Parts: sequence; structure tokens; C-alpha cells
Amino acid sequence: MSKEKNKVYIFDEKGMNNLKKKLQKLKEELASIQSYIKESAFDRKDLCGIQIDAQSVGRLQFQIYTIEEKLENAVLLEESDKNDNITYIGDVLELFLDFGDDKERMILRLGTIHQFDSEDGIEVISIESDLGKAVYKKEIGTTVSYGKNNEFKAEIIRKVNEMDKEAINKPSQLLKK
Repeated sequence: MSKEKNKVYIFDEKGMNNLKKKLQKLKEELASIQSYIKESAFDRKDLCGIQIDAQSVGRLQFQIYTIEEKLENAVLLEESDKNDNITYIGDVLELFLDFGDDKERMILRLGTIHQFDSEDGIEVISIESDLGKAVYKKEIGTTVSYGKNNEFKAEIIRKVNEMDKEAINKPSQLLKK
């Protein structure tokens, strides 16, 4: 398996720490299964269990390899690099989406496809998606077009402060014309 030398994975500090925690958990799980296989190797009654665990070892080793590769090629977005008027990975944004017939207000967190769901229940949207690409590194107050033929519009209303519970907990509203 060849490594993708030019592939860069962008993380905020929280995303990087989550990936490191997942790696540690997978390594512990792998060690536990390998220990079980070693102990059970002399017990011929459980050959089926050993075979299943050997398959699990292969899957875990692949997951570990993949995460280690991501960490090796990771770029950490530093807080000091941020401008308060520009959107970045990790920012929680209030957006007003215009689909033509329907309009919707949404609260989303910008992330990458390599980040896990946020712990606070806010939907993570990847900067690799059409909407994510359109709003990433854009100025607050800007209206951007996105979609296959730029048929949709999104207005970046504001960055939502983590303490703004009303905005975060308020469900998206479907607005009619």
C-alpha cells in the first residue's frame, strides 16, 4: 500500500486530539485481541474464535495505519492564524441557505471529512463538501453560491459563540416564501 505523499489533512486542535484518542483506543483494543489469541492458541476448542479475532486484528491494524498516516500528514490550524471576520475549521456558523423554493437557517460547524461528529451535537460540515468549500475562509456577511451549477446561495450571518446556547440549541427553521 503506497502512502499519499501530497495528501494533507487539516485539523483544529480538538480534531487532532480526537484522532489521537481514537488511535490510542484502537491500539489498546488490538493489544487485547492479540493477547486473547496468544492465550487461546493452546486451547484447541476455540479455533473459530481465534480465526474471527485474527480477522479483527487485520481490520484494526489497517485502521491504525490509516490514522497514523493522517497524523503524519496533519497540519494543525493554529488559533493565532485566525481572523475574527473570516471562517475557519472549527468555527460554528449561522448560515441562511437559499434553495430557491425553500430557505433555511442553520447552525453548522466547519470541519474536515476526517473529523468526528462534534460532541456538542452541532452538525459538522466538511470543507471538502460544496457548501463547506463555499463558506470556508470567507468573510462574515458574505453571500456565496454553491452546488453543481452554483444554483444555491448561502449567507454567512455570523460566527456563533460557544456560549450562545439559544442559537445553538434552536433547531433549524424552514422558512416559506
